[in-house]
Amino acid sequence: MRVTRATRTLVVTAAAAFGVPASATAVLPRDSATVALERAAFIALPAVYEVRGEIRIDAIDMGDRRIGVNRTIPLRGTAFGVAPGRVVTALHLIRPPVDRVLDELRTLGVQRLPTATQATRVVAQPVTTVTLARARSASECLEGAPTAIPADVVQTTDANGDLVLLEIADTAAPTLDLDDSQTAETAVAAIGFGDQGDATPAIRTGTVSATAAIGQDDRFAILDVPVVRGDSGGPVVDVAGRSRGVVLRRATDQVEPVMAQAKSVRELLAQDDITAAGPSDATDDFRDAMTAFWARDYTVAERRLGTLTETFTDTALIRCERARAATLATTSYAISGPSRLRGAILALGVMAAVAATILGILRVRRQPLE
Repeated sequence: MRVTRATRTLVVTAAAAFGVPASATAVLPRDSATVALERAAFIALPAVYEVRGEIRIDAIDMGDRRIGVNRTIPLRGTAFGVAPGRVVTALHLIRPPVDRVLDELRTLGVQRLPTATQATRVVAQPVTTVTLARARSASECLEGAPTAIPADVVQTTDANGDLVLLEIADTAAPTLDLDDSQTAETAVAAIGFGDQGDATPAIRTGTVSATAAIGQDDRFAILDVPVVRGDSGGPVVDVAGRSRGVVLRRATDQVEPVMAQAKSVRELLAQDDITAAGPSDATDDFRDAMTAFWARDYTVAERRLGTLTETFTDTALIRCERARAATLATTSYAISGPSRLRGAILALGVMAAVAATILGILRVRRQPLE
């Protein structure tokens, strides 16, 4: 069967309408995305951060002896805004388990480390501050290093809950809505910096495969998403752009990928006397702007993004999308105006072409034979 361009367009449109990922593999966030789930993840980007810092390890205590270390190991992961001035991430990033610490120290050449973690304790200086960097897209106009944003630890769960709340100075920064409802087989996208060398995260798509994990503890859910180290702390968003939870673990021999459910984040905020009030105005404004962008109403998109850049001057992603919208608005193939009007113009053009063809055929048939 011959597949025409119109048929291919119909397939892409249908996939986008139902939020079906084109592929289960990781993709970079691009404003050219056509799949609804990838677009939802793109809209979430201004609320997503890369987490970086260091942990100073003083010693490894094995009960009967202690090994002095005096080394720093890096911490790296993902975080996202959940309330004015508040960002959530995974606790194990700043309080890593013993086996992770030992692995990092071995890569640094530290000798005589224990091979077993049982009865082993890490003596480390507590992490009270980390550095955040806003997520960026794969667009070509992003240049230079992202702005470093200091964040202070203000609230944590216990080690099992594995969440930590960070405070940033910008109380108007974008945040994501939290959705406490969970249904198996819900299509989701995890946004994280695993396997990425800069501040551009990857989008990994899949589903929520079970709504309880770790001994049927309903604080957690199992993911069918190929998350990797570095994705921890990142949001798991649905096709509406709401966060269903926080990535905690990649797949191991013992467990499948696990996320903390959104209600655990809400409970952590309550401990800090904060009520999550849904997405911020900045998130809604960015969604409106990108909706216009994807409808090819580039003039409208440029104007809305321009208003956002006046408020968030350090958000390179928004500046980049504004520049792209301005460029596309002036290209020869762009048709300005509302999408309905544009559709009517294109339809009239097609009808005129068909009518001209029919008239030409009739004119030829009326010519007398020689």
